[in-house]
Order: sequence, then structure tokens, then C-alpha cells
Amino acid sequence: MAGLTTILTDYVVQQKRDDSRVPKYVLESRKGGLTEVVRGYTTSNYTNYSERAVSVSTTSPTPSRSSTPTDGPEFSTMLNATHDELLGYYVKQVQMATVHRQLEMPEEPHQQFMLSKQINDRLALDICATCPGTDLLEKPDLEVLFRYCSFASLWMDSAWINAGKRDEIPCHDRNAAALTNTKEDDETDDQTTLLNFINHFRSTISSELSRLQLNVVEYAALKAFCIWKLAILDSTLTLKIVAQEQYFGVTSALSKYYQNSETMESFEIATRLADITLMLGSIFNIYQDTLKMYKKLGIECSMDVTSL
Repeated sequence: MAGLTTILTDYVVQQKRDDSRVPKYVLESRKGGLTEVVRGYTTSNYTNYSERAVSVSTTSPTPSRSSTPTDGPEFSTMLNATHDELLGYYVKQVQMATVHRQLEMPEEPHQQFMLSKQINDRLALDICATCPGTDLLEKPDLEVLFRYCSFASLWMDSAWINAGKRDEIPCHDRNAAALTNTKEDDETDDQTTLLNFINHFRSTISSELSRLQLNVVEYAALKAFCIWKLAILDSTLTLKIVAQEQYFGVTSALSKYYQNSETMESFEIATRLADITLMLGSIFNIYQDTLKMYKKLGIECSMDVTSL
């Protein structure tokens, strides 16, 4: 509990994306068109963001982290935050999502789902605007990031919040229950599509989360992995580098939390981290199914990030 308190105390919220806050050398490198400097990295600058094939140098970039004492907090120069602050950010986001899910919802399942998505999309947009390191991303990368933030905020949060509450029906489970109780003749195609996806999601992701019983710190780390590890598959080199730093920072902070707050041995930490990260394969597959479901229902999964 003391570890969680420390993480929340260290929590730092960045301001809205503002080019005036971006380091001068980053802005100048963007204008130069030859290289792009991302706090400690020099990368190729890709002017055509629609290209997905990225040619990476044979020498992988190495993160630039400040030299701090071994007993002090590790600091990410790129993200401008300590690893504990980074993990604390995601803990705070999860707690905010939990509060928002207590709002009243319409009784009609499809309307309930659409309203829930609107609420969680706003939370996803907030992550794109305030998460450490997002001030370095251009609009195309932020649009990619938003899709994964939206997925994590809507579906993953719902599954985790209710993983240990078998006696309560969560937002999406309420949808499923209502749809299940609907007479077959009265079901619409949209309801059937939504119900089928919910049942599929519950049998894969929800059941796995119920087995793992992650606490808020562990789930916050998993949510960060969902966002940034999936974003690596569909992004520019700049986003890949920021994602790599996010993953390193969150993993480091979670390992420290296990060691100091849970007094776990090294092998126990490694096993628990493996259990969490192994979920990413199933999560990626369910994300692809989510996109298919959205397309079938005519749901837009992108959002204008110009204001960020």
C-alpha cells in the first residue's frame, strides 16, 4: 500500500500539447527535414506518414537516461518523468475511468454501449494530450495512439474493473445480460453483433483477467502495454521510439513496486511480468476483432486530434 501511495504522490500531469514547450532542437530538426531528434535519439525524419515500411538503421538507438544514483528514482530524459511518475500516471487514469463508469446509462443496450464509448473516447483523448512523451508526437502518430487508447479505455478497463466482482454486472456485461434476455425475434442485427463480440471478449480477455486478479498498479502497467506495444505495430519511427521508452519505464517501475511493496523475489517478479505481458498476444487479436465489429456496426474508431 505504501508503494501505491508513493506512486500516486509522484504522479505528474503534463499540460496540453503545445509546440512552444517542445525543445528547440526538436523543432529545428523537424524543419530541417533530414533528421529528427527525440530527446536523446536521432532518427530518420519521415515526411510521408502514410508509409508503413520504415527502414531502421542497423544500429538500434539507445535510450538516453540521466545518470542518477543507484538508490534514486530512474529518470527518463525523453519522457521528462521518473519511471515511478510514469506508472503513477496510468494508475491515475485507471482510477478516473473507474469513477466515470459509475455514471447512469440508458437501458437500451446499444445506446448504453455508444454512450459508454463516447465517455471513454474522451478519456482516451486525455491520455493523448497529457501522457508523458506525447508532446513529441505529430498528428498522424497521435491519431494512431488514440485508437489504442480508446480500445484500452473502453474494453480493457471494463474487463479489469469487473474481473473481481463476479456478483456485479459490469457495463459491457449489462449489455450482454440485456441482450441475452431479449427475445430472439426482437433482436436487431446490431444487438446480435454486439452480443457475439461481448461473449467472445469475455471468454478470452475477461476470463484471463479474472485468473490473474491484477491489482490497480499491475493493471495500470498492462493498460500502458496495451496502448504502446500495439501502437508500435502501426506507427512511424518516432512513435516506436517513444513507445519503447514507455515500455521500459513502466516495466522498470512495476519491477520496483514488486520488489519494494510486495517483497517479491526476483523469480516471482519475472513470472508475474511474464503472465502480464503474455496477455498482449490475445489482446492484439481481440483488438483486430474489435475493428471488425466497429466496421460492421458503422462505428467510427478515429477522432480529430487537431486540438491536442
